[in-house]
Amino acid sequence: MVKRPVNTIVDDSGKDGPLRYAVRERAGFKYVSGWTPQPINWRVIGHIIGSKFVPKVKKTTVSGLEMLSYGSAAFVRLVTQDMLSDLLAIYPAQDAYAIMSIATLRGISSSITSGSISTH
Repeated sequence: MVKRPVNTIVDDSGKDGPLRYAVRERAGFKYVSGWTPQPINWRVIGHIIGSKFVPKVKKTTVSGLEMLSYGSAAFVRLVTQDMLSDLLAIYPAQDAYAIMSIATLRGISSSITSGSISTH
């Protein structure tokens, strides 16, 4: 009886609490020969809380990180210019810049893993 998006069903989890009635999307139908088509329920898009449909809140992403981390990146660059010139005197340019890039990324965000450095 609660107004919700089309092509959805209400799934009762049987547990007490505010997230008892999940609203799921229909992904389509599964056809089995000799049987009637069976609906496929997909992901949860919200819940029925207090006789109202409440959409599921997407996890916040860190989309503003580029703007927020610019100051720390500029600070790291300002402080380490002399180190870059020292590295260029010892290592080839490609290696020196790779060392400085990794050090800068680690300085800006300590949560970067070694496997994801190339992505950043």
